Amino acid sequence: MAGYTIDPQAEYERIGAIYTGLATMIDTSPEAMLLTAPDVSAWSVGQQVEHTLIATGMMLKAPRAIYLGRGQDQAGPNRVGEMVMRTERVRRGRAKAPENTVPTPTPSQETLQKAWARSKRSYDALGSTISAMATAKGRLEHPYLGWLNAVEWLRIVRVHAEHHLRIIADIKAKAS
Repeated sequence: MAGYTIDPQAEYERIGAIYTGLATMIDTSPEAMLLTAPDVSAWSVGQQVEHTLIATGMMLKAPRAIYLGRGQDQAGPNRVGEMVMRTERVRRGRAKAPENTVPTPTPSQETLQKAWARSKRSYDALGSTISAMATAKGRLEHPYLGWLNAVEWLRIVRVHAEHHLRIIADIKAKAS
């Protein structure tokens, strides 16, 4: 890794805190899920939450697959991937969500709770393997960032989720 280091345990704990925050948001603010601010995002708060949960659950399968020896011997992140790893930021409006992560038009509280539970299972499955992530061999390809190793996948999971949490905060601020 050039120009950055990643602590897998710290990333894992920060992702766990994101799950806690999303659960609280879903359970205590169902009306907030309907908020929109078209100048911030075409998606509502609920859609941002659902997308975040779907994408997070899917991405968390990558470090586990690498840990299990399913990674490939590839070069590493592309230029954009290197920038995201170093800055820990994703620029808004630069990437289109893959079709399998696009949220439903109006996700219900039940839909979001189920998405949370599904996604959290991927997170929990990593728990006992986190200490081995730094030495796991191989990489899997991210559609926008290139070939990532296990700890880089943990970082992008967290960075992506925080990106959407900032969008949610901006929607709530504009809609108030």
